[in-house]
Amino acid sequence: MTDRRLQAVLFDLDGLLVDTEPLWIRSAGEVLARRGHRWDLALRQRVMGRHPLEVARFMVEHYGLDDDPTALMEERLELQRGLYASEGIEPMPGALALVRQLVEAGIPRAVASGSPTALVATCLEALDLRASFSCAIGADQVSRGKPAPDVFLAAASALGVEPRGCVVLEDANNGVAAALAADMICVKVAREGRGATGAQLARTSLEALDVSTLRGLFT
Repeated sequence: MTDRRLQAVLFDLDGLLVDTEPLWIRSAGEVLARRGHRWDLALRQRVMGRHPLEVARFMVEHYGLDDDPTALMEERLELQRGLYASEGIEPMPGALALVRQLVEAGIPRAVASGSPTALVATCLEALDLRASFSCAIGADQVSRGKPAPDVFLAAASALGVEPRGCVVLEDANNGVAAALAADMICVKVAREGRGATGAQLARTSLEALDVSTLRGLFT
């Protein structure tokens, strides 16, 4: 990979940059509990990182619900907004330090998330990170959600960099697949050590990453 160099770092959001994944699990669980169901662990792993509308479609199909998927998604997003307001939004360990390092090194940064853009903005504003990213691309800005590469390609385009020069930081298998489909280098960061699943590097925390490590992926 000697023809490649680090041009930008693209961050997933939920479960990677901010510790909001448990809140997404709670909102899904509440939506299903209202209909007499429990959030299935296997399904949860399958849809992690996907667009909320795709998740709603999976719910309707898997549980045999009568709901319109769009209405089900909106119900869940309303719950999600309430959880953000009541529970607060916290950064993942090492997130703020790594972003600060990248800012100081002058390496372009973007957020590329499976969440709607409005919720991405809510999270970044809560942590005073809005100015630390040149752009934030939500799932509603692209045609296809992860594992399709669209959101990462849109972020690279917005930054004016080549996909091959991007490192993606992801915690979900669908996100890793999306990064690889975009011809980007991927680092999987998952607390549970869920395996690299094709990622070029796997870590259990952003605390284990720094600018030197990310640049070293291109040598």
